Amino acid sequence: NPLHERGAISIVRSEVNIDHLDIDNGLMPVFVWYGKVVLRNSTLHTAYTGDCINVKHGQGLVENCTFIGNTAVDTDAIDFDDVVNGVIRNNRIHAFRGPNSDGIDVGEGCVNLLISGNRVYNNSDKGISVGQASTTRIEKNLIVGCVLGIGIKDQDSFATVDQNTFVGNDVAIAVYEKNLGDGGGGAVATNNIFSRSKDAPVTVDSLSSLSASYSMSDTVSARGEKHLLQDPVFTDPGRYDFSLVTTSPAIDAGDPAHAADSDGSRADIGASYVYNPDDYPYVVPNVIVINEILSHSAEGAPDWIELHNTSSEPFDISGWFLSDSKSDLRKYQIAEGTTIPANGFAVFYEDTSFGDTSSDPGKTTAFALNEIGETVYLYGPSTDLLLEYLEEETFGPSPTGVSRGRYLKSTNTYNFVFTAEPSPGEINSAPLVGPIVISEIMYRPDVDGDAEYLELLNTSDSAVVFYDELKDAGWSITAGVTYEFPTTNPITLSPGERLLLVRDIAAFSAQFNVPEGTQILQWTEGGLNNSGEGLELSRPGDVDELGQRQWVRIDRVNYGDDTLWPVEADGEGMSLTRADERAYGNDVANWLAATPTPGTGATLTGTEFDTWATTQGLPANANQFGDDADLDGMTNGLEFAIGTDPIRIDRPLSPTIIVDGSNIAITYQIPQLRSDIAYSLQQSVDLVSGWQNVTTGMISQQDRASIDAMVQNADAKQVFFRLRVRQK
Repeated sequence: NPLHERGAISIVRSEVNIDHLDIDNGLMPVFVWYGKVVLRNSTLHTAYTGDCINVKHGQGLVENCTFIGNTAVDTDAIDFDDVVNGVIRNNRIHAFRGPNSDGIDVGEGCVNLLISGNRVYNNSDKGISVGQASTTRIEKNLIVGCVLGIGIKDQDSFATVDQNTFVGNDVAIAVYEKNLGDGGGGAVATNNIFSRSKDAPVTVDSLSSLSASYSMSDTVSARGEKHLLQDPVFTDPGRYDFSLVTTSPAIDAGDPAHAADSDGSRADIGASYVYNPDDYPYVVPNVIVINEILSHSAEGAPDWIELHNTSSEPFDISGWFLSDSKSDLRKYQIAEGTTIPANGFAVFYEDTSFGDTSSDPGKTTAFALNEIGETVYLYGPSTDLLLEYLEEETFGPSPTGVSRGRYLKSTNTYNFVFTAEPSPGEINSAPLVGPIVISEIMYRPDVDGDAEYLELLNTSDSAVVFYDELKDAGWSITAGVTYEFPTTNPITLSPGERLLLVRDIAAFSAQFNVPEGTQILQWTEGGLNNSGEGLELSRPGDVDELGQRQWVRIDRVNYGDDTLWPVEADGEGMSLTRADERAYGNDVANWLAATPTPGTGATLTGTEFDTWATTQGLPANANQFGDDADLDGMTNGLEFAIGTDPIRIDRPLSPTIIVDGSNIAITYQIPQLRSDIAYSLQQSVDLVSGWQNVTTGMISQQDRASIDAMVQNADAKQVFFRLRVRQK
């Protein structure tokens, strides 16, 4: 029978129990057709296109197994079709990375299938896929690093999704019509953790249904009701320890009507994962990251690459490699005995490590970082695809002396951005913002679609000319629409001045009024996509070896019309308005829907704190300023004042202290001074006799502020300082 040639073990109209089976590089290792299989305690790896276990029209129980993937197309760990009362439980599924490859693929016609307690990691498509006319219960699974954590698709597909933990998926749960004309699916989702969802915690199309409740998100609030917007507080997400700390707000916070947990308490939110090192027979992705790069150093200074250990344990990177070429990943080998401390950093400099002048024996092929942009690679070699470690960071042209670094956004995802100041070996400084920002976007006018506009604002203290005399080139809109600023009679914006770029001046002027003297320019071609797109403002950089002009990005916004972005700006008369014009712009938390104010700037209701609290998604209440939404010991008001994240646990703000004899200089640095906050540096010698205000100055620059004190304590044996903030 040709069916037998498809698998190492083929079961046709038979019943087989399989225990402790190990198959490496098999071609569809287990294939079941109208049969019954029980597969336990086994390890299956396929090197080819084809599922590790495929059960069609039969019965199946797969339990306590490990499945290791590949990069082949259409390759799933477990594929069930037309299986009744099947069980998929307590399995480990790793790295099915080929196109259209899932961890668990529930095809058509499965009935009453239980998917429980599985750990599914880093698949290129779905962690769990539920197809047409299949009904499943999906509970207590940990699903990490997939495009869709769970996809429920097409007519009569239905899933109960309860007490699962999703981390780092683009979308945790998606319910939708996949095949045109097949209709949508349905799901009930309760008590789930949605952590670091790159696009959205859950999505549902108009043909599908989703009821979601009593879940927790640490990015934006999920669709549904009775959700918590908080950090679940995993023990050590850097090394994939997604167990909850004992003080996690997810514990005993689930649906009170849900069955009690095994300890008799109210249901937890999430899978109640218990960390097991055996779950990870490899270095987990993103534990060591390329954290900051200086690629255009000043004359006489070296370029450098900074690595960061995201876990709370030291990590040995002996023998790993750095390179700027994917075809030659072994240009510089990191020395034996190199360990990055817990949550720490390691910096490698061009002159002493990987460049021409370096005498480091690890240098095989010297390289330098290109100031007009390239890709840097961190490579941990292995003969096993699963054990191989590869991180990469691609960057574009950079100004002299300006570094790029990872910046964590409100959606718990990262951008690699210009930093306010280089910080090798330390926590990255705030993003560099300005001097010109995109301050308002009207992408879908409610009257005439040709009335679209962008507003640009000069946030600096100096006039800005949109022309580089040395390069004889104007600034440009380099993504979204097409426009290059003129080189003859260049455009200049004074401090605080706003400029409008419009699609059609006549259509714009017919719908909107602007202050007298406002500069209005019509872009060359294109329009603002109603579904969202990326917009970029750039100034001219150098010309590359091919004679192509490179562009240094000044500001960008990747806006959208999905559930993260305010619907009122999607054709309902409002514009997208930047809430904090001096804060990082490519973050949905910094945008809200407001009445269009081209050339004027929005007047936002309430205090600056009220506006900020709204953009952060904090629950409104009488003590909002004094609450601590993420339970990290810093109130919402303090987090607002010092520029930290109110829904993610942050490190306490540390000052710089310089002691010179009896003189002590202390400085707190923050992204900006808030206009409705009173700051004071205070001192006490014993924490008993009271606090004295010792503030000597506050300096606010374009993208960083400092609060300073200089005190003399010749007689004190000890001295304590604190930063006090209060609403004006």
